[in-house]
Amino acid sequence: MMRNLKVLNLYNAEIASTSVVNSNEVDLAPYIHVAGREMKAWLRVHGSTDTTTDALIDVKLQESATTASTDFSDITGATFTQVRPAAAAGAEEIHVQAAKRYVRAVITPDGTAATIKSGVVCDLLAMARGTT
Repeated sequence: MMRNLKVLNLYNAEIASTSVVNSNEVDLAPYIHVAGREMKAWLRVHGSTDTTTDALIDVKLQESATTASTDFSDITGATFTQVRPAAAAGAEEIHVQAAKRYVRAVITPDGTAATIKSGVVCDLLAMARGTT
């Protein structure tokens, strides 16, 4: 049987400051049996115009039973390796298992204001309900 896999975009935009950015939440209810299936997450950073060589970007995934921003907490093991935008950045994938309905990405640039300017894309690959 062909698996019905879906790419769910968590974040696809430019980071241009040192402010923490929370992505929109993705509702996993139509896609997976929460806490029952593992998902794959991808992170890609590209197009850096970073003016420092020591700036870093941290990206982690959080989950929540609601869409209230204050209800989100870190998913164990769902942290990507720190990315140095000034370096030749590639893609990284991690395997995650969410125990709650909603997932979001948290992107934290670490550098001085307006020195980091990179495109960040973070996606989840999940299986639609009713497939094996």
